[in-house]
Amino acid sequence: MRCFLAVMLIALFLAGCQGRYEFEGPKVDNFDGQVTKGGEPVQFEEGQKVVLRLILHADGQSFGIPIKPDGTFDIGWMPIGKYSAVLEYDKLDAKGKRVSTRAVRHNVPEGFEVVDGQTEYSIDLGSNFKP
Repeated sequence: MRCFLAVMLIALFLAGCQGRYEFEGPKVDNFDGQVTKGGEPVQFEEGQKVVLRLILHADGQSFGIPIKPDGTFDIGWMPIGKYSAVLEYDKLDAKGKRVSTRAVRHNVPEGFEVVDGQTEYSIDLGSNFKP
């Protein structure tokens, strides 16, 4: 029993020491903005899960950016570089209930680039986006 408690304490200690993931490389300290269609903000239903999945061209790392119902996002740091992007969202019925367990995926046609010194972005989902 004593050995079991020791193993559990060590496991809890190690889990607490892992901390947040940090990116080793150039990055901006803040990344915020909105998703748009033709320059107009895109909105989503309250409670609808929406994530902008970003793939860094340099090394293939993927980042999931939660999108708020008003189409905005605001997170901490973001690596500098060129990205491909996919918007993932739940399809809802007229009553606001999830239609499928699989998220709808929409490729952002032009991707975008995070540049040094810029922290605010407008990411256009393209003319064929239909929420």
